[in-house]
Amino acid sequence: MARILLHCPLNISRTLEEMIKEYGSKMEKKHGLQIKVEVQPHRPTEKSLFARYQEEKILPELMIGHVNDFAELPDNFLHEHFQSLPGRFPLRKELVKAGFTDPQGYFHPFVIIPFTMFYNQNLVAEKDLPQSWEDLLDARWRQQILMPDEYRMVSRIIRTFMKAHYPDRFAAFQQNVIHQGAPIEVVNKVDQGV
Repeated sequence: MARILLHCPLNISRTLEEMIKEYGSKMEKKHGLQIKVEVQPHRPTEKSLFARYQEEKILPELMIGHVNDFAELPDNFLHEHFQSLPGRFPLRKELVKAGFTDPQGYFHPFVIIPFTMFYNQNLVAEKDLPQSWEDLLDARWRQQILMPDEYRMVSRIIRTFMKAHYPDRFAAFQQNVIHQGAPIEVVNKVDQGV
């Protein structure tokens, strides 16, 4: 039996679960391979099944999850525990050009959620806006960057990105950030200039 673990937002995991179960029944009829789909909806405060399965050394055959599920794996973990499939799942040319291809063939994106910065134009002049993520490391933004609660996915992903790209200066980014509330609350606070 092959196990597939889905650790995605609820709106994505429901659809994927149905698609994989349908495909699984075809695989069973055609090849005699049973597929068990395990679903853990994303709950920011809950330990992921993937993390638990790593500890118990009972990894699934396929893992579909958030980037942060994989971001802090120990060195060589992928090479030791997963099969590389470079080129197996081709991407559109513009995504390849944008760098979404993993040349080693471990990661295959199927949903891309863009992250962006936004600001209150009454508090920050356009000429003073950060032009890149790296600009957010500057001390001038100390306690000026409002992000959702630390445990929320958007905050975890941005922290993972910043730590991966600026490991020597990551502490500066953390000093510049205030975590507070749900994403919509952050949007409202920025809009209100709070």
